[in-house]
Order: sequence, then C-alpha cells, then structure tokens
Amino acid sequence: MSRWKAIFPPAQWVPTYQVHWLKDDLFAGITLAAYAIPVALAYATLAGLPPQVGVYGYLLGGLGYALFGSSRHLAIGPTSAISLMVGVSVAPLAMGDPVRYAQIATLSAFVVAAMCIFAWLLRLSTLTSFISETVLLGFKAGAALSIAVTQIPALLGIPGGGRNFIERLFAITSQFFQVDPVVTSIGCGGLLLLFVVWSKVLARSPDRIVCGRHFDRVHIDDEPDQPRRYCG
Repeated sequence: MSRWKAIFPPAQWVPTYQVHWLKDDLFAGITLAAYAIPVALAYATLAGLPPQVGVYGYLLGGLGYALFGSSRHLAIGPTSAISLMVGVSVAPLAMGDPVRYAQIATLSAFVVAAMCIFAWLLRLSTLTSFISETVLLGFKAGAALSIAVTQIPALLGIPGGGRNFIERLFAITSQFFQVDPVVTSIGCGGLLLLFVVWSKVLARSPDRIVCGRHFDRVHIDDEPDQPRRYCG
C-alpha cells in the first residue's frame, strides 16, 4: 500500500482533504492560469508551433504531474529553454513544412517523456548534482540572449529574420531605421510599467507568497492537528 501511495501521491492527501480549503485552492488555480496561459502562448510561438500547443503543454503536463509528481512546489509546463531547443532542432528537419514540423515536435515530446520515465526508473536525478553553477549560468545567459534577439523585432515593429543568433542580430541592426515608433512606444511603455510595478510593489516583499487569504508562508498550518498543506 505504501508503494502505491508513493507512485500515486493523491492517494495520500485526498482522504484528508477538507472542503473549506477549496476556496483558497480555486483562487490559487485561477491566479496560476492568469499567468500560465499568456506565457504558454508565447513559448509555443517561440518554438515555432501554433499558440494553442503551448496551452496543451501546460494543461497536460500540469495534470500529469499533479497525479504522479512527488513535489507540491514545482511548476510544470513549457519553458523558454525547451521552446528554443525545439525550434532550433526541429526547423531544419521540417524543411518548411508546418505539418511535418508539428509531427516532429510531437514525436520529440514523446521521446523526452520516455527518457524521463527511464531516468526515473534508474533514479538518475542525482546526476544533476554534478552540473556546476558556472555551466547553469552560461546556459541561462545564452538562453536569455537567444530569446532577446527573437523578441526585439516584435518590440521594434521590424521584420527581423535569420535562423541563428548571429543572423538575427545582423538583421536587427540592418533594419534599425525601419523601426515603427507606435509599436516601439507601446512595447517600451509596457516594459516601463512592468519595471515600475516590480520596483514599487513586488521588490518590497520578495518573500511574500499569496495563496488565498494566507500570506508570508509557503504552507498553511492554521490547524496544527491537521496534515501540513502546501500551496501550488
């Protein structure tokens, strides 16, 4: 029985779930959806796939991890790095055919899922301990630059172009005098608004985690006799 509960975690917390927790969980779910849906649409576009594919990825990935995942704190779904890797690796194989592109991307998802199951069976997660912080920092910096050169054309209202970082950067510099002032003003205004919100509101309380009506804690322990319940 304990082995079954380890494989299927809902068997541990469903019997002890209390009805009055539902309102806070609904609020947390709506908040996550308000963040996840636009992000999923953007990541799908970054990967060169239809926007709805990003929503499917968040929905199915999150549902699968909710049923079989062991952590209550992980956010499962598409990421910028995964989207970039899919776009870079699939595009040359698709040869400009959008149907073939979607098929190869789908097959890639199934292959990665099979590899993850294989790694879980062999308990290979410990290998991540051998990846140095320097390697991770370089990877994140490279991903940030790659994302920037793919999004700057949309920010400036220029066509952009290119299939790699150097070509895209050259296209941006060569089209600099074609910048659309209206599009650029709206984009820069949005960035400025985000900066103001972060510096005036979020930066003052970086450790506050909102979950329903509870603040300043990751878990809800108002009832000491009940099992500890986590948000997210």
